[in-house]
Amino acid sequence: MKRLNPRLAVAVAASLLDEILLVVAVLWILPLFGIHLPLWVVLILAVIFPATGALTFVIVRKKPNLGFENQIGVKGLALSRIGKKGTVRIGRENWAARTEGPVVEPGTPVVVIGQNALILSVVPDHAA
Repeated sequence: MKRLNPRLAVAVAASLLDEILLVVAVLWILPLFGIHLPLWVVLILAVIFPATGALTFVIVRKKPNLGFENQIGVKGLALSRIGKKGTVRIGRENWAARTEGPVVEPGTPVVVIGQNALILSVVPDHAA
């Protein structure tokens, strides 16, 4: 038997809470202030709230992207001088990097050849 994903349970509970709040606001709170919504507004809200709940459901089903995925083979750009330590840009993220070979100068295209936790091992990308 599959375990219930806690993020999924929170998304379903939030969606139900949205619908309950809509009903309470339209039928009880707004009339106290003399505000009466037309039926078409209530119907539009009744469609929008579950739609946003469904969108939330789709979003929380995706695994979070924490940036710890395997980076070997990915190309980037040296942001600082890389020897025993330095910084590279991979996509839109900056990573700590080191090189076992010759020192890599800033602005040099690099390729990742290894990864130890969050420190990437890089070499100059001669294909670039």
